[in-house]
Amino acid sequence: MPFSPPPCTLNYWLELSHHYSHRGFAIRGYAWKEKGNLESAIADFDKAISLKSDYAPAYIDRGSAYHAKKDLNKAISDFDTAIRLAPDFAPTYRDRGLALYGNGDLDGAIQDYSQAIRLEPNFAAAYNNRGLALYDNGDLDGAIQDYSQAIRLDPNLAAAYNNRGVARRAQSDLVGAISDFNEAILLMPNDPNAYNNRGGTFSIKGDNLTAMPDFQKAIELEPENGSYRASLMRTLQSLGRIEEAKEQERIALKLIQNETAYGQACFEAISGNADKALRLLQIAFDKKQEIKEWARRDPDFENIHDDPRFKELVGE
Repeated sequence: MPFSPPPCTLNYWLELSHHYSHRGFAIRGYAWKEKGNLESAIADFDKAISLKSDYAPAYIDRGSAYHAKKDLNKAISDFDTAIRLAPDFAPTYRDRGLALYGNGDLDGAIQDYSQAIRLEPNFAAAYNNRGLALYDNGDLDGAIQDYSQAIRLDPNLAAAYNNRGVARRAQSDLVGAISDFNEAILLMPNDPNAYNNRGGTFSIKGDNLTAMPDFQKAIELEPENGSYRASLMRTLQSLGRIEEAKEQERIALKLIQNETAYGQACFEAISGNADKALRLLQIAFDKKQEIKEWARRDPDFENIHDDPRFKELVGE
């Protein structure tokens, strides 16, 4: 439905394809969006819509541009209009689901992903996305079923393996989780999240020597991630490498404020700041940044695991 010129022709479209018609503006807007110039893209989509107010592709692509700008309410509004104009186009439901998910509306996101699947039963990405929302809602079995279906439909979908590994780990299926993280890394060797997740799983097994290279690789790929450094810091502490742990703590301290409340809670717990960790963990749960099933097992909380307040917070 949205116009998608081949990437190799984007410069051509930018230079030559502006015909002062609604479609010409939409084509040029798409080209601007692909180049990362979201303001120019939105301006062209505005022009396309002003010329033809029922042109669904312009609403879809403008919604995508707003989403990229993190203006989720405007994105949802555009997807609403696009769905009203073209109610049988599955990707728009997936796109609106992503925006709703970003806004914390898990039930709305699940409904949209489900509608996308009804319209397009082989839509692997929609199964993967619905799995994420189900996981955040605490439905681990449902999430795993959706990730598995996404993998059946697209065996090369690395994100689905990584996500299924996270869900399996939350259910204490550590062997299955590591197998999934291995596959995710094989398919996408530059994904730091998969290395970090596998490292955390090795930590649960008590194998910090094997975990450490995974955290180091995650940091190599994303050196500004405070949560990865916090996990490496904890691992170094466990191995008695205190000076190296302190160096990671020094670096993480500058970065951790950019992480989620859950990531910050992990860092504070590792640093021995139980009160602050518990306050941040409550915020993380309120925002549905993580589920309690994983928090109970997360090795980053091992310093406060016996604290009665932690046990009450995670439902033990």
